[in-house]
Amino acid sequence: MTMLIAIVGCAPKQNIDMMTLLYETKYISEVDIKFEDYYYDVTELARTTKPSKMEDYIAIIEGLELKKVRKQQISELDSKMKRYRVKGESLVTNLSYQKNDTSYNIMIEISSDGFGFLVDFKDTSSSDEMYQITNATSETFSKIHTYYESIYKKVPPENDNGLDSKTDLRLDEE
Repeated sequence: MTMLIAIVGCAPKQNIDMMTLLYETKYISEVDIKFEDYYYDVTELARTTKPSKMEDYIAIIEGLELKKVRKQQISELDSKMKRYRVKGESLVTNLSYQKNDTSYNIMIEISSDGFGFLVDFKDTSSSDEMYQITNATSETFSKIHTYYESIYKKVPPENDNGLDSKTDLRLDEE
């Protein structure tokens, strides 16, 4: 007599909503957005530290759902996003926050049709966690683009030395 035993189980849920992740980060201190098109112009600035403007951004992304990405999937997702970057159809947002006297960064990239992902940088050089955004749409991109335009400024470089963080933040307060 042969006996076949099957063990059926479920993998732990790997989905998380955006607000759960942002709640874990506690205090977002800066929002910085740019078009990811492989071109960087030091005279362009779309950054804010104003609490009301940061709350406006959080209101746009708070309903997004995230699915944890396996390490084997990262290069595939990045390759797909490169197609949008080349066309200038990708917005990258960096959210900075402090935790235990250390600065951290969350990078959110969303394309014109809503494809996107989030990377939570645990230190300055690498990422421990990457999530695919599962419910963003072209409307999400449009809202982020409108927000980007609301904080965008063209600023002249000072003495041809470019801008630094302190100069950027002073301009933000004006």
